Amino acid sequence: MAVIQLNNLYEHFGCASKEELYQKVATDDVSVRSLVDFFDFSKGEMNSGEKGISSPQDFVEFAMKNKMPKEDEVVSVFCSTKNEPLYLSRYNIDDQVRLKKVLKEGLNAGGVSMFYLSNSSMSKDKEADIDNYFKIFGIDVLDGFSFDEYNNTITSNQEMVPYNLDQYTLSFDNVAEGDSITYSLHNDINTYQGFDEFTSYFANQEIEGIHVMKDNAKLKRSLKVGYQYDWQESFGVIACDSNGKVVSVNELFRGSPNASIVEKKCLQRNCWRGKTCQR
Repeated sequence: MAVIQLNNLYEHFGCASKEELYQKVATDDVSVRSLVDFFDFSKGEMNSGEKGISSPQDFVEFAMKNKMPKEDEVVSVFCSTKNEPLYLSRYNIDDQVRLKKVLKEGLNAGGVSMFYLSNSSMSKDKEADIDNYFKIFGIDVLDGFSFDEYNNTITSNQEMVPYNLDQYTLSFDNVAEGDSITYSLHNDINTYQGFDEFTSYFANQEIEGIHVMKDNAKLKRSLKVGYQYDWQESFGVIACDSNGKVVSVNELFRGSPNASIVEKKCLQRNCWRGKTCQR
């Protein structure tokens, strides 16, 4: 049996607990400057500022930033739960070593779903292989697109309407074969063991005691730091007193990458503490 040794967030920063690490972050200790920088990045625009892909046209506009795939090439775009691009990679469908690397890097970037763009010369069987490969590892393939070099169009497998690329402006990011782009801070901190535990703890500590309306901007920034990189949907409550002061933050349920089941009895029990704001 192979044993995989994971990097531990607390050990990495020389701490024994989340409480100790939080104190260092709160006081901007120089030893945790890389983590503070990561949080500062997280408080800003989501990842690269790329908007979520909510339609075939959105994908076409996004794809135009990159070179079109040649024969047997595929461009995969891994996305967050909000369909925001996190990681893009170009590869040859027959290169199994490269395919495994793309999967690993897409997962490390936080991808839970994927769009892909292939060349129209690729067979339907190979397109099905792409779907099946990523779905085996829990990546939801939202849509596949085909680039027709002869007609200069991109067509969605679901919509089946060709988009003529002559009406779009090319703005290549120069992603050649074997290259990739990560649409987030190039940092492995969010892959460390204990990262999810600490970021949610950090968010809760930052939120408790603030006014839910007057300090709404801080509330949003803290929640983004705490839960932006989660791979699972979570549901929780922010409980406030009659003056709007946050008295507790409780994560109640975790689910799949796209949904979380909520038990009404548990929710009501937490709501009895006072007024609540849903997270």
